[in-house]
Amino acid sequence: MLNTAVADSLEKLADELDKLESCDFAGLTKILSGSSRRTSRSCSRATTTPKSGTRKQPGVGCPTTGAPLTPSGLATARPRRCSRHFGVLSERELASRVEIAWERYVKVSNIEANCALDMAKTMILPAAVAYLGELAGAGQSKGVASVAAKVAALTDQLVDAIHALEHAQHAAHEAASVHAEAKAFHDKVIPAQSELRAVADELETLVADDLWPLPKYRELLFQY
Repeated sequence: MLNTAVADSLEKLADELDKLESCDFAGLTKILSGSSRRTSRSCSRATTTPKSGTRKQPGVGCPTTGAPLTPSGLATARPRRCSRHFGVLSERELASRVEIAWERYVKVSNIEANCALDMAKTMILPAAVAYLGELAGAGQSKGVASVAAKVAALTDQLVDAIHALEHAQHAAHEAASVHAEAKAFHDKVIPAQSELRAVADELETLVADDLWPLPKYRELLFQY
């Protein structure tokens, strides 16, 4: 659809150029300047840093601008008109593509949530529990007790985050349609997954290196 949108824009530009008289350089400059300004505004909107707390809409990022390409966006008036005008897809075919895009979003999001749960339950949680066991046998100094309290609190938060993500994921699967399921993943599952990640990131700074099962950020930078 990106190619179709580009073709539509180029066709409009060509139509404007066809209306010019021979050697009308002033008109050519006006058309090209207007096109450049429109492109600059589009790029500025696409690259503007989002406000804190905003989340990516269901869909995939545009490879050139980073702007979200949502499945619902494919069903708007311009994609339908462009597709019909250039003979790319019929209305029925485009509707099918939109439905497939929603289903793909749900499946990919579900795989990511399952992966996060698997890592949290089988790798991160056991590492945190093992470290708590080591701290319990390290004596009763004030420093050890302080670290143990932090790790214990984060371990409890990790368990709560696991349960919250599982609940959000199961609730999303109960949605009446794929569109509702995608919205549930966007509004509930992905934020729950982010909360789980935040707790894991905190534990990464406390659990001993020899117990932590995943490469740490500094290891990714300098060792791998």
